[in-house]
Amino acid sequence: MKLYALKCRDGFLRISADTYSCVELAKASVFPEEKYSALAEYLNTAGQLGFPDVRITELLVTENEDFVFSPP
Repeated sequence: MKLYALKCRDGFLRISADTYSCVELAKASVFPEEKYSALAEYLNTAGQLGFPDVRITELLVTENEDFVFSPP
């Protein structure tokens, strides 16, 4: 599965209402391919708000139902 996010210098962008902030991936705003046009608008707004080096990045998600989590 392909998902898209906005990568910033310190992580990824989280977009909440009119607030943009750089966060870790787990808190980032992530979009499906159908929302790519909205993502381009967010990219433009992020640049206007002064976020340096913001770019669209593709995230590849692999689903594995046989995965068993073993805490370290």
